[in-house]
Amino acid sequence: MGISRIPVIDQNSLNNWISFAIMQNLKELHTCFVGAFRHIDIPSQIFTASPIAIFILRNDSFPNVEALKLPQAILSAPNLSTLELCGVEFPKSNSQGVVVFTCLLLESFVLRRISHGFLPHKKKDKLLVSEQCSLHNLKYAAIRGIRQGETETKLEFLRFLLKYATRLNRMTFKIGKEKHEVTGDALLKFNNPRQLCVMFAAGVHEIVLLDEQV
Repeated sequence: MGISRIPVIDQNSLNNWISFAIMQNLKELHTCFVGAFRHIDIPSQIFTASPIAIFILRNDSFPNVEALKLPQAILSAPNLSTLELCGVEFPKSNSQGVVVFTCLLLESFVLRRISHGFLPHKKKDKLLVSEQCSLHNLKYAAIRGIRQGETETKLEFLRFLLKYATRLNRMTFKIGKEKHEVTGDALLKFNNPRQLCVMFAAGVHEIVLLDEQV
């Protein structure tokens, strides 16, 4: 079940639709927001009260409209296997400055334009990503639509993947029309922040990480 396109919506309408969808045993949701809207929070019950496995959320008008705000529950959705996000704002860390990402079944993760960082802004918080973070089943991850001025957020996300998604052992990236590939030990150097900055400075606009065995 899903919404193909939502031209204009308010928080109350979205909450009512989600409540109805959950009653239908929601397992898959494709949502695309277009046009003008103000301050939309994605309801947490999508991830806590339904067996949702595929969640695709696109805010195609961002950054000309506000980012869609994601709930903490998205970081620990128990059945989530596919996650694709565009034009969203990730939830803040908890009171201890810890980001806990425990979607144990997640296999595919695609990120497009997002608001603020993937991890909290404070440097001390970035170092407190919990050991409970688990992306051991992730087989495919992509960062698409990288534009100048948005690189810091994408750098945070890429560092996060390289550290916690242990199955991802091949990376491809595009600079202009040229496609590059990195595998094996050569991928280890991209854990170096300086190397990542060089790659982004060269104008990379798409990065894909995947499990070579898939």
